[in-house]
Amino acid sequence: MDTSLSAQAHVSPVSDRLMQADIERIFATFGKIADIEFKRGTNVHSAVVTYASRLDCEQAVANLNGSELHGITVTVKQLDFHSSS
Repeated sequence: MDTSLSAQAHVSPVSDRLMQADIERIFATFGKIADIEFKRGTNVHSAVVTYASRLDCEQAVANLNGSELHGITVTVKQLDFHSSS
């Protein structure tokens, strides 16, 4: 299995009280994070967490989808793959 691909996890909804350090601390439990991008909308906020490894992203999705972050049940789904070259 090729583990040289990075992958992204989309997290929604994200509480406006949740900071980048919180997301990093929670999601880094599953592997090395390459980037975190917050998307702040008028009603719903979300985040995209990019993992260096596709397998780490898959583990985060499997373990965090449906969990509570700052009292809000979140959906965590894997997005497309990206070459790390």
